[in-house]
Amino acid sequence: LQRFIDEVHPCLLLNCHYPIMLDGSTRPVYYANMEQFRKLALKYRIGLMGFVLVTRHNPPNRPQQDYREPSESDLRWMVYTHLAYGAKGIWYYNWRIKSDDFCDSIVNGETGKPSRTFPMVAEVNLEVLSIGNTLLKLRSTGVYHTDSVVPAGTTRFAEGVVRAIHNWNGDNFLIGEFENQDDPGDRAVYIMVVNKRHEADTLSADLRARATFSVYPDYPEGSCLNPENSKLFSLKRDN
Repeated sequence: LQRFIDEVHPCLLLNCHYPIMLDGSTRPVYYANMEQFRKLALKYRIGLMGFVLVTRHNPPNRPQQDYREPSESDLRWMVYTHLAYGAKGIWYYNWRIKSDDFCDSIVNGETGKPSRTFPMVAEVNLEVLSIGNTLLKLRSTGVYHTDSVVPAGTTRFAEGVVRAIHNWNGDNFLIGEFENQDDPGDRAVYIMVVNKRHEADTLSADLRARATFSVYPDYPEGSCLNPENSKLFSLKRDN
């Protein structure tokens, strides 16, 4: 990847990593790969995009890699993980494929009609578009995992690593911290919290999660962006 940047001088990097396997597992190097792309994109001040797997397939030249079609929780986990790591765009494999090695992507390979994954992708895309104007102006300043044992190559959340929050309580979350790169005078801290729980069969698993945290007194006011209507609602400290 470093050689590619040195020789090609790209305007952006596309992190194309398929993490979800047919046996229900998740490739363990997914986050480490994400960390590498984020680090180099920030270092060279180039764009970062994320590729989200939507097509069940088995590459003929890689018989040991059999990827599953995503459940809704898989899809949301991949999309929001990329965004928490600073990606400014999401890419899907939506070609019409007619091959024994590939299943439908977003549209059916023979009829061109929407596949089972189409409505899930459409719903998530609307959410991403609703917060897009905010995300595009932000620069990633940190990514932290809240587990007691974090994935290889990642950083565990600890007191003081995020400027605005402390007393975090809740496992299996991802916290992305950002600053406003378009307005140096903006002293706000921007945070995205992602639930990392995902399963091949979302309907049979309870993936709901709860986390609590405190906000430092230096930040008496805050706001939360509602992805359903692109509006901010205020959060104020109790006296």
